[in-house]
Amino acid sequence: MKRKLWFKEGNDRRYDPASNALISQLTGPAYPTDNYYCEQPYCSSNGKRIVATMQTDPFYRTHALILIEIDMLSWCAIEENHIGLCTNAYSGTVYYWVKGGKFLRFCLETMKKEVVFEDKEYENMACVSARCDQNSILFVRFKKKSDSFVPQIIELDIKKGRKNVIFEHPEILNSHAQYEPVSGNLILIQNNRGMRADKNGSVHTDTGSTTTLFVIDRNGKNLKYLPVGEPYTYSATGHECFIPGTDNVVFTTTWDIKTWKLDSRYPDGNVFVAKPGDEKPQVFPMPEHRCNHISVSRCGRYFVADSYVGSSFYGADGNIIPLSLVVGNLQTKKYRTLVENTMASGGGSQSSHPHPYFTSDNKNVIFNADFLYSNPRVFACRIPEGFLESLD
Repeated sequence: MKRKLWFKEGNDRRYDPASNALISQLTGPAYPTDNYYCEQPYCSSNGKRIVATMQTDPFYRTHALILIEIDMLSWCAIEENHIGLCTNAYSGTVYYWVKGGKFLRFCLETMKKEVVFEDKEYENMACVSARCDQNSILFVRFKKKSDSFVPQIIELDIKKGRKNVIFEHPEILNSHAQYEPVSGNLILIQNNRGMRADKNGSVHTDTGSTTTLFVIDRNGKNLKYLPVGEPYTYSATGHECFIPGTDNVVFTTTWDIKTWKLDSRYPDGNVFVAKPGDEKPQVFPMPEHRCNHISVSRCGRYFVADSYVGSSFYGADGNIIPLSLVVGNLQTKKYRTLVENTMASGGGSQSSHPHPYFTSDNKNVIFNADFLYSNPRVFACRIPEGFLESLD
């Protein structure tokens, strides 16, 4: 393989007052970078490397795929212009398209890159999840029918080179489809009730509807809803993931942004755990937090979420309050603030959202932040010794 050029642009920035965690900047200021979504962490199995995307052209919105060496505070370019990105959580393997219809597999540890499938028809389709056996990939396609576009979940069998439509539903335009990362036998799907695409591709939303979640098996059968969204809870935020190795799902729900009050049925928090068949979800008590994006550690014991703390998005000085990061132990129900101030605004750009996740070894939490009104960058919070143990 051609030798990669590594750029050492990171810096150790500060110690956070809440936990004394060292915050390290991993990417430089020249181009906006994004640590990508947190439900299925894009990191190596040894916890040393992650992948992220870098916007290289603001006019055509092209993005390069980059590999980051956390401890070395360095990154190198992997793909000049990739389309879509998916992984199996903590596996250290990612998949993506390039122009010409080539679908590639990349290993973060060995840096081996290989073409595993080719299909020009599919090159602009988002790949959303990889199965644990590394042979199956989930895609979402919008199939035009007589009076609407209907989202379809497609499973690609890489070995057989075969694509199958396994499921379709008119209200899964924002499906967040993801395999359960250990067995790969269940698929979690987000159901935005009332959100549909008409025959022209325009999206229409019934503002009175709420978002819920359901699971299907890997063949698209046995649909089972979780108790989230009305009449059980406020709407799901759209941020959820499996607890690895189980059929339990961790998710967050919305709150009243005018009064800042939580769901009166669950006044102690907006982080929940539930599985198919439950009559109601279990709330994780954290009344001062309003959590949004959430992810679960590889061991399944801890979660990390970005959180708004206070009574508004804005402080008394009129400035937006940056998000914090909170970590909880799903077994003991203990929690602590890991980062008091991420310096992330959580604005319109996805790259200004923290999207926090643990590395595979539980030594770092990766997050994004538009540091001091700058281009968004990727950061690592070095989890202090004894921090996680204090939650046990």
